[in-house]
Amino acid sequence: MDAVTIADAGSHLVISGTNRDAVQAALNRCVTQGARTIAEPTRLGSKWIASCEKPPESAERKAPGAVLADTTEAAVLKAVKVANAGSHLILTATDKAMLEQALQYYVKRGAKVKSGVASLGNQWVATCHNPTEPEESCTVERMGFQIVITGSSERVVREKVQSLAIGGAKLVAPIDRFGEKWVAVCDTRS
Repeated sequence: MDAVTIADAGSHLVISGTNRDAVQAALNRCVTQGARTIAEPTRLGSKWIASCEKPPESAERKAPGAVLADTTEAAVLKAVKVANAGSHLILTATDKAMLEQALQYYVKRGAKVKSGVASLGNQWVATCHNPTEPEESCTVERMGFQIVITGSSERVVREKVQSLAIGGAKLVAPIDRFGEKWVAVCDTRS
């Protein structure tokens, strides 16, 4: 599932991958570290290939493995569109493998997958919890015909009330704060 490979060829690096944008992003990353481009991305069979001189050595440079990991992650994230929807992220890409790698990038940073990789027309889509947003929770308890919704924020409780309203539930008491929790009461009788 490795999208970009950077091979050491003596005085230069050879960058290869199945996605042109990912190879270009990896090449750009090497150039920002001081490398000079030898060849722009070119199709060779089912792969894209590019090359550059090795970046000059410096005391501040990371270990080669860390540079490769950063370059691969940057290439993956450049090839995937990420829409911030507040509590979650919507990831889309034309390449399934790139999308899977981007999803794993966010999972490593604490995100939880909401919906796995799925085809949508000529795109691939996935959603995950936004790791930069605090996770908000909501509980729903049924008591006969009434439903009590308790949550960590007014917004999350309001969203749950709105989703229950689609099924016919009606808010019978305003959403109110009790201690650190927000509470709403709905009735399911028509």
